[in-house]
Amino acid sequence: MLLSYPIVLIIGGVLAGGSSSSWILTTARHPTPVEELLHPSLAKRSLDSIEDRLSVINGLVLTPDTPASVLNSVDAQRGVRLHRDVVMQLDELREREHTGWGLQRISDFQPIPPELRSSARNSGFVYVYDDKAAGKGVEVYVIDSGIMCEHIDFEGRAECPNEGDMTEKDPKKQSNQPIEGHGTAIASVIGGVNFGVAPDANLISVKVLDKDNTIQGKTVIAGIGWVLDNVDPRWRALINYSGGIVPNPDHVYQENEPIDQAVQAALAKDVPFITATYNEPLNACVRPPAKVEGVIIVSSSDVNDKFDQSAGRGSCVTLIAPGVDIVSASFDPAHPEIVDLCQSTHGTSLATAFVSGAVAVYASMPSTKDKWKGSLIAAFLRNTAAKAVVQGIPRNIPERVGTTPNFLLQTTFSHWRHG
Repeated sequence: MLLSYPIVLIIGGVLAGGSSSSWILTTARHPTPVEELLHPSLAKRSLDSIEDRLSVINGLVLTPDTPASVLNSVDAQRGVRLHRDVVMQLDELREREHTGWGLQRISDFQPIPPELRSSARNSGFVYVYDDKAAGKGVEVYVIDSGIMCEHIDFEGRAECPNEGDMTEKDPKKQSNQPIEGHGTAIASVIGGVNFGVAPDANLISVKVLDKDNTIQGKTVIAGIGWVLDNVDPRWRALINYSGGIVPNPDHVYQENEPIDQAVQAALAKDVPFITATYNEPLNACVRPPAKVEGVIIVSSSDVNDKFDQSAGRGSCVTLIAPGVDIVSASFDPAHPEIVDLCQSTHGTSLATAFVSGAVAVYASMPSTKDKWKGSLIAAFLRNTAAKAVVQGIPRNIPERVGTTPNFLLQTTFSHWRHG
């Protein structure tokens, strides 16, 4: 039978080696519920296998034990495409003992003075920003490992709604505490009062990392869908996602249409999507959702304005931001009662958080009222960036996708001095 309607199905399967995975079946998006688009007999047979719905891409998740006859019938229909779901993970944060330079560097066109480059949270560092444009009225959805919302760096502006935990739908994957503090660190750099770019922004946790320290593509899609269902129209909102698809053993990224579609849905609702190039020295431009027009893609640099050689690169990169030896709030799962820990970390996740904070600052400026589009935001941040100051950017990439653009994030468009 020729099924001419667009559908998206996620079908349970097993990857080689016995690891549990999913299959994603797609065509173009369609507003009609998927169940109504299926042949009546097939829809009835599939009913008992429905595990979840992914409304953001008009999709269904079918349980791994879906009968083979149902899977074969769906797969046999023309007009659809079958994709293997992908395993995702967050950028690793590598701890360092000394940091403190990132906020000064993005708020000052001048490089960090040599005498300050090795000092831990040096008292001489100054962050310059406008207290009337520090993220107030902006909601930043942090799709990550969860946030320790009680941390003093958030001053009560962080929210951890139960509905935002995408792992709770699978009791075996539930994680009652943020894992390794990754999400806490990212939220802190975005909007912490001590370590954040936008210290007045609201931070909302969307937990996608399970207790096995893994992420499924369908969980990220569900998280994006939850964000779009819960955005308050009175506020500007953006999504920070520092994770991504893991490269295969040949160091090649797998394409994933459903994730691209979910990100496109966010951008269509004027919710900017900021993501990392990932901590692999590979071509980030083939890594979903890099090909989606309007996505803001971030790579990282160090205190000496040198390109982070462990970071992803490519012509699709929107901005470079501080990502090496960055101070942030921390979380110790063994001592959840301690709410004032901090740490030094390293990774493109931190660079992405700096950019998300800058977008929150941009969003809280009255002059940007009619300029809230991903492409306009990216253009603004590039226009206000420090140009051609990052050294050591690789010029030769095996995939020959072009050199990484040399735009170092600056927030000098909004200034108020404090130290």
